[in-house]
Amino acid sequence: MPLSAIAVGRLVPVKGFDRLIQAWQKIPIPLDIVGDGPERGHLQSLIQKNGVSDRVRLIGESKVVFDVMRNKDLLVAPSHREGFSYVILEALQFELCVISTKTGIAPDLIPEEFLLEQPTTKLLTERIKCVIENFAETQRKFQPAWEQAKQFTVERMVKQTAAIYRDSVNHCH
Repeated sequence: MPLSAIAVGRLVPVKGFDRLIQAWQKIPIPLDIVGDGPERGHLQSLIQKNGVSDRVRLIGESKVVFDVMRNKDLLVAPSHREGFSYVILEALQFELCVISTKTGIAPDLIPEEFLLEQPTTKLLTERIKCVIENFAETQRKFQPAWEQAKQFTVERMVKQTAAIYRDSVNHCH
């Protein structure tokens, strides 16, 4: 089965989806961009202008990103700035490989070689092509990141918080 990619976020300039669409001119696999926002019209025209409408789709907002992510292989997150980025964490929990800018939580979770300092169109294209051409090796490199990401679950955080409270109460008696 051929590889496929996803990008998720509000369609605003800071997310860098314009560069991602331009990079996709030389990328042969499908890309779904999940999200909505004021840049939708501009990004749709970029898809047409760059001749990638056969493989790049703006699929709008999704309340269930998990369903869209479940059948993907690669998440690309080309944001100029980012906070914690649950999208990256969720992608890793679904065992997707991730290419991201060096923002937010990405440097703490993603192997260094898949982080981009300045995500130019050229650099994005090169890194994505490299991942596609060496996908089995990329997956091997992501194994530790996938295991680490699975530690960040709501259930685990609740258990840890409850344990802290129990310890605190026990120390008081």
